[in-house]
Parts: sequence; C-alpha cells; structure tokens
Amino acid sequence: MNYIYKILDSGEERKLEQLGDLIIDRPCAQAFWPKMKDERFWNKADVIFERGDNNIWHFKNKKIDSKVVKYHKYFFKLKFTDFGHIGIFPEHKTTWELIEKNAVQGQKMINLFGYTGGATIAGAASGALVTHVDASQKINDWAKENIELNNIDVKSVRWITDDVIKFLKREVKRGNKYDAFVMDPPTFGRGSKGEVFKIERDLSKIMELVVELMSEDCKYVTLSCHTPGFTPKVLENILFSYLKNRGGKIFCEELLIPSDTFDIPSGAVACWVGK
Repeated sequence: MNYIYKILDSGEERKLEQLGDLIIDRPCAQAFWPKMKDERFWNKADVIFERGDNNIWHFKNKKIDSKVVKYHKYFFKLKFTDFGHIGIFPEHKTTWELIEKNAVQGQKMINLFGYTGGATIAGAASGALVTHVDASQKINDWAKENIELNNIDVKSVRWITDDVIKFLKREVKRGNKYDAFVMDPPTFGRGSKGEVFKIERDLSKIMELVVELMSEDCKYVTLSCHTPGFTPKVLENILFSYLKNRGGKIFCEELLIPSDTFDIPSGAVACWVGK
C-alpha cells in the first residue's frame, strides 16, 4: 500500500500534497511565488479545499474521511477537518530528530499543546515517558490513534486534557519535574473550560512554569510556533532570557516543509540543549 506523504508543488498561496495515492490542493499562506508545475499537473488533485464563508472540501470522486500516511519514521492518520488542517505537520521533523537524538529510556518528557502527537510519537518510540497535554479531548483521541498506528501502547503515554497553564501550575504544586519539554503554542486557543490563550500574553507564564518544572539534569527544551512576528531569533531570545543560568546551548532556525520544488517556510523553532 502507498503511504507516501510529500509536497509536490506550491505557489500562488496554494500547496499540492501527495497523501499515498491521493493528491490534495489546499491553501498555503506563505507561498507567494509562482507555481512551478503547470495547471495540468495541478488538475490531477483528487481533493481541493476552498476557504471562505463556508469552508469546504471538494472530492473529485467519493468523499474520504481519513487517510494513513508515513512521514519520517512515523505513521499518521490524516483527516479532512473543517479548518482545512489534515493533522500532519512535517515541518516539525526538526523537533522529532532532536527528541530522537536526546531521548533516553525512562526520560520524563512533556509535550505541551500536543495536538495530533508527532512529538509524542517520537518521544515514546525513543523510550521517553511522555505526558501529552492538549485542551481538546477530540484532538487527544486523534493523537491516540496515531500512537497506535506506530505500534506504541497508548497506555504508555500519560494523556492530559486540560488548559496548559492550569495543568503546569498543578504540576509545580505537586513537586513534579521533567527532563525534556516540547512546546508548540498556538497564536490563539481555548482551554478545556473555555480559557482563552493568547501567545503574546501567556507565553511568558508558560516559560516561568517550565523553569520551575525542569529537573536538575533536564536535557532539552524546544519552543516552536507559527505566529507572524515570532521569528527564530525571537524564540531564541525568549529561551535565553529564561534559561541563561542553566548553561547549555541554544540554536534556532526557520521551520521548513521540504518540497519537490520550493521548501515552504512554516514557522520557527528554538531549542535549548543542556550539558
């Protein structure tokens, strides 16, 4: 069976993706350049997403609810959501590789804003004891499906459906510590009980709590986001401001989705790695 996921082309604020034997055409706000492939190539799309007053997926043949693909080392169940997302974020391969490089058996890792679980899969597959935190039960159930696709026991992951800040505050009170942190906060979001998250206002609160929760031999902290204005250097400066007394090294880079034509910029990441 064909499980390939890849970007075939991009341009004119669209991207053309291959999902196994399916080709989909959907918006890509960063792709301001011209398309490299001609319209005959783009017309091969089996599924097209149009954003507007009524976001809608157009299926050339019968409607498809989900599709399993493989990217990097991992399998993902993709779904066609009302917002145009499909549940895979290949730009985070950078984070997955950092986890794979630094994970050790029994390491306590926490994945904040875990969404469909790419980092959770990478951590659990590498022997870490992962706590996966997301405010949406529906999304956590999706992440569990992805975990099972990768032959990982879903019970080996600690699943938390809660507002991230509230959960971290409780962990501080409990005296819990973590050896690794992965964070990918949204620009805006809502907690499990309607709490409003705004990255400009709330990221500092999260970083303060992370510092309190770091174990003495914490291995790494990654901070990524897709918010305009939060460049790699901005994220690097944030990590340095909170972790400068811990030693170690910090690096940052633009997140990119590899493509057959142009790599697509898709946010930023900064990583602190301990000694």
